[in-house]
Amino acid sequence: MLEGTPLRQAWIRRIASATLLAVALLPSEPAGAGQEPAAAAAAALKKIEDSGRAKAADEIARLARYCALTNAYDDARRDYAKALAFVAGSKSIKTELAAIKGKTARPPKTALAGIVERRLKALAKCTEHLTPAVAAYAKADRSDELGALVSMMRAQGLPVGDLLRKFEIEVYEPYLDWRTKSAIAKLDAGWEYVDGAWCDPGKVAAMDAAHSIWGSHWVFADEVHEVRTTLPRRTAKQVLAHVGAYRRFFLDYFTGEWDLVQPTVKLPVIVTKTRAEMEARTAEFKWAPPPPPKAAAYYLAGIGAGNPFFVSFEANMETGKSAQLDFEGLRRTFEHELGHQIAYEYSKHADGRDYDAEFRWVSEGVAEFLPNYDLVEGEWKLTHPHFHTTEEGALESAFGWCHDNADRLPTLSFFFEQPSAAFNVKSYHVAAALSCYLLEGKDREYRPRYIDLIEAVHRYRATPKSLAACFEGIDLDTLGAELRDFCAAIDLDD
Repeated sequence: MLEGTPLRQAWIRRIASATLLAVALLPSEPAGAGQEPAAAAAAALKKIEDSGRAKAADEIARLARYCALTNAYDDARRDYAKALAFVAGSKSIKTELAAIKGKTARPPKTALAGIVERRLKALAKCTEHLTPAVAAYAKADRSDELGALVSMMRAQGLPVGDLLRKFEIEVYEPYLDWRTKSAIAKLDAGWEYVDGAWCDPGKVAAMDAAHSIWGSHWVFADEVHEVRTTLPRRTAKQVLAHVGAYRRFFLDYFTGEWDLVQPTVKLPVIVTKTRAEMEARTAEFKWAPPPPPKAAAYYLAGIGAGNPFFVSFEANMETGKSAQLDFEGLRRTFEHELGHQIAYEYSKHADGRDYDAEFRWVSEGVAEFLPNYDLVEGEWKLTHPHFHTTEEGALESAFGWCHDNADRLPTLSFFFEQPSAAFNVKSYHVAAALSCYLLEGKDREYRPRYIDLIEAVHRYRATPKSLAACFEGIDLDTLGAELRDFCAAIDLDD
């Protein structure tokens, strides 16, 4: 089992946008009259969106091919990832992406300006292709569908400023997406958008009451994850929005480099109000040990697909007391453990279980490093916080601690041999900074090597020889010196 990180971090930054596709399953409510015409209308709107998505994907795929021809392989992979965001099931795009896996040549400087110019034009054309769908959803007052589409467009870097102004669309932070001003006014007044129609606050309260006990709990799902909770509907949708946004970022970050395959089953996210509830839900898995004592969130690793990720809004503090958290207080530990679930569950298609070599620094390093990315104005950006504000005060972040202690970092030979049982808070810090350096430092020179190791670890195929293979021809003392210089030079945000 992968333990949750110590609860020492808080969500101190606000995410501006994310894609949301959430469906509330309400088996207790009978089908209403007029359902067939409503379904036909929804299908017609979806057809408009699908047409725009296909055209946008073609536009971006052409750009990716140009990047590959000029040896701008990192750019090509990012653009193929954008194309797949529009049409996730495209076999041709996936084939083209697979053909450039591992390629690391650099483009000539003369080609860089041309790539930038082509990208700006391609993104503008994508906006043109998707504008009819935005207009249709806004006219039909399809709030969830409009929010999901506009958020996806923002996340992929499309210029949407004119659209936002024309249709009076603004960010709605509780759902991490974009809504019309009229829809936001209803949501702020307690209304909810359910299965294509608006429900007044009284009906929303009745639905929340009907789903407030386990056994008749809420179940919200997108194309991959399934949130189960007895908390209010709005909280459930907020959690699913965050799950979907972070999953898409995680997968896009490694597109074309780490072979991550969507599981054939839904991935459970079990959300509780209290620690006691989390323990009770864990006990339903007969093979599971109790939750880690101070974890507000944790991934229950196990054999087979579909292992759950638990999160509680109550956590045990270092002082021995418990505290109720808001969603901001859960953000970093939430993303850390969600990252574990994505990494391991998307690797089950090639799960070897051949070896059990200790590479905790790899799995924890990746899970701890990536939450340093924030979604700001539709773009995931790497941040370097010095401290995190928590219920127990300000604590140093991984970047902050490694920057301030760069000359005291352990030697890599010692760190790599550290047993899992000896892993502590400082180990998490070093693992995160090292993962950042191997993935992003030195013009990404070490990235392909490290991703090969990451992939092997999460497939349970890493052996004691894997480390030497990853760093073949590289002196660990030299690499350690580079890491110390990298940490000392980090420009902390605050």
